[in-house]
Amino acid sequence: MDLIGKNFGRWIVIAHAPDQIDKGRGAASRFWLCRCSCEAQTERVVCERSLTRGTSISCGCSRTGKPSKKLIDLTGKQFERWTVLYRTKTDDYDNIYWMCKCNCGTQREVSGKTLINGKSRSCGCLKSEEASKRLKGKPSGSVQDLTGQRFGKWLVLGLAERLYTEYGLRIMWNCKCDCGTERSVDAATLKGKDSQSCGCSPYFNDLTGNVYGRLTVIEDAGRSKEGHVLWFCKCACGGTKTVPGVELVRGHVGSCGCASEQGIIVRPEYVRRKKADDIQRQYREDIKFNLNRRMSSMIRLALRRKNTEKGGRWTEIVGYTVDELRIRLESTMPEGYTWADYLVGKLHIDHIVPLAVHNYEHATDIDFLRAWALSNLRLLPGDDNMKKNDRIDEPFQPSLLLRTS
Repeated sequence: MDLIGKNFGRWIVIAHAPDQIDKGRGAASRFWLCRCSCEAQTERVVCERSLTRGTSISCGCSRTGKPSKKLIDLTGKQFERWTVLYRTKTDDYDNIYWMCKCNCGTQREVSGKTLINGKSRSCGCLKSEEASKRLKGKPSGSVQDLTGQRFGKWLVLGLAERLYTEYGLRIMWNCKCDCGTERSVDAATLKGKDSQSCGCSPYFNDLTGNVYGRLTVIEDAGRSKEGHVLWFCKCACGGTKTVPGVELVRGHVGSCGCASEQGIIVRPEYVRRKKADDIQRQYREDIKFNLNRRMSSMIRLALRRKNTEKGGRWTEIVGYTVDELRIRLESTMPEGYTWADYLVGKLHIDHIVPLAVHNYEHATDIDFLRAWALSNLRLLPGDDNMKKNDRIDEPFQPSLLLRTS
């Protein structure tokens, strides 16, 4: 639906903006660039749902009785080390942002408010130089010598360098991990125990005797190829399993495998909830992930209706990849629709010749492969797909039950 030129309260739609995730719904939505009819002529990107439902009718002037702050053009002006190049955007709180260039060459988007009130004077190089001047000349004897000391798996070999940053002086030490890795580490992270190894074994504390789900840790079992600490565990069913400590502590492994076979839940609730939330987020935002999951689910359901299991990856069954499927579906995209419409369910994957009229029992049957061929798939608006149901637009002859293997 084209909204350009239409009025919604004091907003007039002037252009289509890139689709993005609607924070209120957590799903992809259409957005439009709008201009308010108030004195300031404020421009802002607004969600289509907010316009059509009347939840956004102005830049805020209709609430306060006053127009948004009048734009002050900062282009070309100098603020300490920043030179303003051009205006970039206005956020939801009416803050105007400008692309600025620092004297050192760095370019960055900066709020006009922080430029005017002096809170942003450079990309950070100015603070770094000021810190360097304050700390210059301090005697080296004021630095505590950590040479030879141990911090977790780190052995301090000697002083590396002094770094004067915008946050102050950082003393870096050359350290060697027990696994052989050498690295410069900040003294503060060593003393504060924020860094105790190179990362080769994030969980190197002794886990012996600890219980994780149905597993009880018996003893250290060495290191994996990636450097993770391995632990030999005994399961409640009597089986044994060697597991990386990181997998135990994070709750990713809780049995020798018997739990999944017996339908027993051993993962902590927060781990299961986080995984479910991550899957839902990917399903709403990632087109490739969505297509992969949806095709797998559709093919599995189609075979279950014939009392047959899928038996392998759907890409191996149909003979094409997710990327090839995406290219095919994109070529059938109805006019005025985008992938954002597919992600929110407005577009369906449709069989041009309905699946129901194909004659198949197994995934290897000729008609099953014909039904799921790329040439038989397209994107169709959800309402049209529901009306179409199992209707055939052209004559179709189902095959005999001949199998390809």
